[in-house]
Amino acid sequence: MESNKSLVVKENLNIFQKIKRFLKNIFKKDKNYIINENLEIPEAENIKINEEESISEIQNKYESGKIKLNDLTQEEKERLYNLYMEQIQKLKEEEKTYQKELDYYKGKILSERAKKR
Repeated sequence: MESNKSLVVKENLNIFQKIKRFLKNIFKKDKNYIINENLEIPEAENIKINEEESISEIQNKYESGKIKLNDLTQEEKERLYNLYMEQIQKLKEEEKTYQKELDYYKGKILSERAKKR
């Protein structure tokens, strides 16, 4: 038997474990980011981002049942309503896009079937 006298410990990993480790290392959140203090963010944009984050948090809490509709102020209810309306509009636009794509492929398939007959 060979004795392992190496100071470096080698792990016997199969290809999937190596890929998994590689992806974890890529997407690992590193909390030691260097922040550039010279970066200027306009106040209006910064406030809008904070408002959007807070309304998203309210939406998540409302949907998970942590808060009730009665717990929200009138302004929060309006913002939540507007957020839902924006999301619905985006979904409708996506649906139209997908429907056009499906219609295109449907026409393509039907034309191919007609050629075969």
